[in-house]
Amino acid sequence: MNFPGTLVEVCPTGVFTDKPFLKHYSRKWDLQSAPSICSGCAVGCNIAPGERYGKLKRIHNRYNNEVNGYFLCDRGRFGSGYVNSDARLDYAGIRKPDDSFFAVHQRQAIDTAANWIKGKKVAGIGSPRASLEANYLLRELVGADNFCAGFSDVEGSIIASIAKILQTTKASNPSIKQMEGADAILILGEDITSTAPRVALALRQAVRNKAFELAEQMGLHAWQDAAVRNLAQDQRSPLIIVSAMDTRLDDVASQRISLAPDDIADFGVAVAQALLGKDTDNTEAIQVAKILKDAKNPLIISGSSMLHQGVINSSVAVAEALPKQTMLSLALPEANSLGLALLVDGGGAKPKRVWRKSAGDISALIILENDLGRRASEGHWRVC
Repeated sequence: MNFPGTLVEVCPTGVFTDKPFLKHYSRKWDLQSAPSICSGCAVGCNIAPGERYGKLKRIHNRYNNEVNGYFLCDRGRFGSGYVNSDARLDYAGIRKPDDSFFAVHQRQAIDTAANWIKGKKVAGIGSPRASLEANYLLRELVGADNFCAGFSDVEGSIIASIAKILQTTKASNPSIKQMEGADAILILGEDITSTAPRVALALRQAVRNKAFELAEQMGLHAWQDAAVRNLAQDQRSPLIIVSAMDTRLDDVASQRISLAPDDIADFGVAVAQALLGKDTDNTEAIQVAKILKDAKNPLIISGSSMLHQGVINSSVAVAEALPKQTMLSLALPEANSLGLALLVDGGGAKPKRVWRKSAGDISALIILENDLGRRASEGHWRVC
């Protein structure tokens, strides 16, 4: 599981502590805290970071009923060590031609940068990790035609399609609270534990809905956990995972189907065909279609991690082929992937176009919180 850090937060006596907090210990009542949003993934869990003497000391969960509830994954809780890293630049600076670097006042850095780009043709590369405001201001500075969202070509196309789907599909985009009420779940080509840990926890809760249903029939209250678990034994609500790899949800899955990405897309199409009453020779797809059709609150999950448009399209086809209102959740890779896709909405330059401009008619390039080594070949980003 990805949530053992929760034990530290709920411990009423302080017996359980965590090593990152102990390393730079402060009394909890001396911390200055503020409401914030976790940037560890695209779920948007609510957090409360605590600071003292200019150092981030800890991150605690901040309750939000529709998103993370009382839980925060360990990536969000312990993944902020880079903030206090000695290698991190926490001041404005200017790098000289000889590669030396010196700190300057922020005002001086702004004036120097303004002088460098004044009267020049400038391009900008945004980032799905940066805030929407920062990306917007960079686009305004360089112009929409010279602004690149910072996705790779394939990644940008996939995420743009997800943004379009969420705006147009007849399926509902559920909150995590609503996902916990699903009584049949189909995951197509997404390791949700890695891309959205808090959603994975909701799915673990959802598979227990069969137990709660049995308990209600027997007159047991849901809070009688031991009795409910004893009654249900191994009975769970169906969770079907169709993936190219092992996942950490396999232990609670009712069915696990291992396929290559192209075959996952074909499987989703076969399920949609079976739901629409069309002929298909895929017996597993027919079985999955029956499970989804019999469910009261079916949930379909996919995402961008495979960078395969067919997998995403097939998940939408399944959700829209069901005769009832269906929940559809599409996982995204980074904290502001969807926000940046909505900001650009087809109006930004493609990365390759920016590379060509950088080598030609663009004389200055502004990069916003992006690692070009992840999204471009060495030959491309060295041109910049």
